[in-house]
Amino acid sequence: MAAVIALISATVLYPLFNESLIIGRQSADRNLIEAATSLDLSWIKRYAKFWKMKSGPYPLDNSHTKSIAAFQTSPVLEYECANSDLTTTDLSQQFINDAVSVANTVNDVAPKLPYNFSATANSQIPISNISPGYTLTRTVDTGNPNRVYVIYKVDSTNDRPINFVREASVLLESVAWCTPT
Repeated sequence: MAAVIALISATVLYPLFNESLIIGRQSADRNLIEAATSLDLSWIKRYAKFWKMKSGPYPLDNSHTKSIAAFQTSPVLEYECANSDLTTTDLSQQFINDAVSVANTVNDVAPKLPYNFSATANSQIPISNISPGYTLTRTVDTGNPNRVYVIYKVDSTNDRPINFVREASVLLESVAWCTPT
């Protein structure tokens, strides 16, 4: 009799236990997706803050390296705006072109990305330790000359989809300094 009760209990409890394991893994995957998205977006925002800055806090030299020494000698904010190619119609596209050219070496804009930035349509963002079947993609829209619109989305090929979309508008701080008045 005890064996029958134990068998019935195990039969009833196993699906509940299995479901809780699946939900726990899905929650862990969502956390990994959130972390990867936050890292990627933080890098874009940080690069946007210092893009085209040639003096001030952590200006970027031509190799996109932060230069503390330049700030110590000239603490006034100054942007590289004399280039004739900096116009109000294509600042966001120029920003993306420059961001794509940044190699993630020791001296690049923090936080570091474990991959090179890409702005192709639906750029896939690598996520380590995630369950198979989930893909995080980033789409960048440069339709507005003063800001970059970024959309993150998760696609799923498994039976437990994660509904995830994050949208952000990143203001290019150099716009205030580099556009004609």
